Amino acid sequence: AAMKSNRRIRWTSFVVAVLFSALIAASTLKAQDDPPGRVARLSYTEGTVSLQLSGAEEWNQASPNYPLTTGDRIYSDRDSRAELDLGNIAVQLSSSTDLTVANLNDELFQLGLSQGTIHVRVYEIPDGTSIEVDTPNGAVTILSPGDFRVETYPDNDTTLVSAFQGRLEIDGGDFSQSLDEG
Repeated sequence: AAMKSNRRIRWTSFVVAVLFSALIAASTLKAQDDPPGRVARLSYTEGTVSLQLSGAEEWNQASPNYPLTTGDRIYSDRDSRAELDLGNIAVQLSSSTDLTVANLNDELFQLGLSQGTIHVRVYEIPDGTSIEVDTPNGAVTILSPGDFRVETYPDNDTTLVSAFQGRLEIDGGDFSQSLDEG
C-alpha cells in the first residue's frame, strides 16, 4: 500500500509540474503575442499606395483600415495620397512620399520621412506623450496641437517645415529653433 501511495504522490507531482510548466509557457507566449497598445489606421488611400510591414522585404498594395505599428512603411506613388489616423492625430501623405512609423507606443509617435510631404494635424497631445517627425536633415518635434507641414527633398538635402497653427521645434546638426504658427 505504501508503494501505491508513493507512485500516486510521484504521479500527482509530475502532473502538477507539467501543468505548472504549461501555465508559465502560456503566459510567456501571451505576453509576446499581445498586440501593441496603440496603432495607427490607414484611413484613406487614393491611387497607388504601397505598404511594407515591419521586418518584411516585399511591398503590397495598401488598403484602407489597415492597422499600422512600429516599423511599418508606406509609400504613396506619383499622383497618389494616403492618410493615417491615430484619433488625436491625422497624417496626410502627398504624392511620392515615403514614410515609416519609426516608433508608436503610449508615450511616443515617431515618424521617419525619407522623402516627400506630409501634413500633420494634431488635435490633442496628452501629458507625457511626444510627436516627432525625423527627416534626413534632422528632427521636428511638435510641441502643441496644431496644423503642420513637413517636406523633405533628399536629392537637395533640404527639409522645409511650416507651422500653420501650433508650435514645434526643429533640431538638425548644430541647428535648433522653435517655430510658432504663421
